[in-house]
Amino acid sequence: MTSASSSLRVYRSLLKAVDKHLTSVAGNQQWRDFVREDFRKNAKVTDAFAASQQLRLAEDYCALINNIALHKELLLSYNIGLEEDERTKQMVEAVARRVGFSLPKPK
Repeated sequence: MTSASSSLRVYRSLLKAVDKHLTSVAGNQQWRDFVREDFRKNAKVTDAFAASQQLRLAEDYCALINNIALHKELLLSYNIGLEEDERTKQMVEAVARRVGFSLPKPK
């Protein structure tokens, strides 16, 4: 794999992660613009070691963004962010749905 193709792969995966987890959530393009500017600024780096370090840093940021989103999703699936009563209510509703029942809707 050439350096250009690996940097393009990292660039695309980082933009995809930023768009999915940051830009769409916050509603602004600040992080996307930062990534684009930073890649353009470092496009003319001639030192191979510095270029590989920059690519490694971009890969690490991509993994961090994706893993933070996964962590949030897991916390919500375990109902950690909810109060005890709400958590119990959701667990009872989930069990009722599994066995084919549905709880009445509150008025």
